Amino acid sequence: MIECKRVRDTNWIFLIPSLTPNMDRTHFQAWLTDIERSDKKYFDWWNFTAIPPSPEAAFCIIPGQGPNDKPMLERICSELIEATETIAIKEYELNKNNGDFRKIYFTAIVTTAELKICKFDPKNISIENGEITNPVFETVPFIRFRKSFTTNLKLSSDIISLEGIMTAQERTVLVITASKLIEFLKSLE
Repeated sequence: MIECKRVRDTNWIFLIPSLTPNMDRTHFQAWLTDIERSDKKYFDWWNFTAIPPSPEAAFCIIPGQGPNDKPMLERICSELIEATETIAIKEYELNKNNGDFRKIYFTAIVTTAELKICKFDPKNISIENGEITNPVFETVPFIRFRKSFTTNLKLSSDIISLEGIMTAQERTVLVITASKLIEFLKSLE
């Protein structure tokens, strides 16, 4: 599921609260439908490992948003996650009696914005004015944006803490610079 966002002369800045030199990740969540002999083996979000690696962030600053606005990127990601689940359910209904059926659905936003990461030491955030001192900026071709985009949660006996609930609700949306899309798709494993 891909959403395209055309913007002009803007940066999307993803915050990474660490100065660790290599913060690249290879995991991300995608929807997995696995039907074998008309029986559901798996039908839910799954943690995959995928190359190429990229930074991962949970927060993004997009210029032009007001303090009372729902963050644009989070809203788009929530809609993509919901659309992915809906498509997976509809495709399952169409194929559930047709024998083996396997599909992986991942979510992505392709944008003309320049993607930047801002690495910083959380100790360098001023409590008085909210500014970061000594941030390190880097342009990236794509990033894994991972956080809880949904309030839908299937409770299970495995979840025994608030942290467990938060982790169970996390989803990954790949955010890709439009000019790097073909390169990204060719290198995706």
